[in-house]
Amino acid sequence: MTKTGYESESWKQAGGTQWVDAADQMDRLLIAYLDRLMDTVGRLASGRVLDIGCGTGATTRSAATILGNHGDAVGLDISPVMIEEARRRARESRSAASYVLDDAASHAFAPNSFDLLISRFGVMFFEDPVAAFANLRRAVRPGGQLHMITWRGPEENAFLTAAEESAREYVPNMPVRQAGEPGPFGLADRDQVTSILSDAGWSRISLEPADEEIVMSVDELDNYLVKMGPVGRIFDELDANTQVKLAVAIRAAFAPYREGDEVRFTASCWSVRAEAGEEA
Repeated sequence: MTKTGYESESWKQAGGTQWVDAADQMDRLLIAYLDRLMDTVGRLASGRVLDIGCGTGATTRSAATILGNHGDAVGLDISPVMIEEARRRARESRSAASYVLDDAASHAFAPNSFDLLISRFGVMFFEDPVAAFANLRRAVRPGGQLHMITWRGPEENAFLTAAEESAREYVPNMPVRQAGEPGPFGLADRDQVTSILSDAGWSRISLEPADEEIVMSVDELDNYLVKMGPVGRIFDELDANTQVKLAVAIRAAFAPYREGDEVRFTASCWSVRAEAGEEA
């Protein structure tokens, strides 16, 4: 299989460092999706919540705040640098959130130990998604819930691929992000997602469009371009002349999204829900 730049080893290295460096910006840009998940957490009178692919831990900390003394929020991620940062932020904010460093696809969860699984863009990278979601299913009590936010396809999210498409002239081996492969668009297809979850033992599966307008300043865009995604992972490795040419090409690619001093685009996502069926 062609490397996509989103393999597990990447998250343990440059991919994780990217997200730590851009954590505050990304948490602000994606706040609407945190709010969607927290609405679900808020419906729990009490219980245990697992935040899958928690990154630097904002969603886990928010869940811990909502649960208070009536439950626990645990974040899990495969990236050592992101878990370290999540723990640091939890200490600084005196959050009760806790964090586990491991792969959600293979972690030895105690059976039936969670009431709700949530994820904000953290579950699209599994190499074997059926096996991964089956493992997660075993971690949830029968009748427990799953609520995750995932991207729809690249054809509906041209903003996300604009940088790498404009970079191909200068970086010919830039990975192509495809729907259905491990990466941001790994769970983009409605029928595929339904099939994966059903085969993994989940029931009452639903996918609803979850579109939100994302707004950033032009200055924030420059920071986003050189830190995030495939371009961010190779930018510092390029020679100075190529960096300048690439930066000019990328800015031109984002011109359609500029409105004065702001950059605006619509994030086209799925809000995916499912219920844990009885163990077969």
